[in-house]
Amino acid sequence: TCALPICSLIVFLTHAMDELQLKDAVLPLRALSPPHLVLVACLRNVRLEERGRLQPQSDLEAIRIGAANVFLLQQARAISELNASGLRVLDVLPHQLTGELVSQYLEIKARQLL
Repeated sequence: TCALPICSLIVFLTHAMDELQLKDAVLPLRALSPPHLVLVACLRNVRLEERGRLQPQSDLEAIRIGAANVFLLQQARAISELNASGLRVLDVLPHQLTGELVSQYLEIKARQLL
């Protein structure tokens, strides 16, 4: 056990693609909190995000875009559930990761959570 209420910051970086992968990957981390502070950084799939914003030019493209958006909605739902479970969660595109991790760390330190 730790002498401090929070022992350490654990950052878990994942590119889990679907709801089940995300839950399976993160479920063991819940057992670490407390005494540790867990931050889960979920990297979004750039190509999937781009596809979800396209305007379909054919029926086949409409199906592909619809499937991408269903997938993105499931990911968002899973990430929302992780947030609700008490874990800190970042949901970011890869190019946003460094800045968001630094921001989270500074917020954690400013709030004296570590």
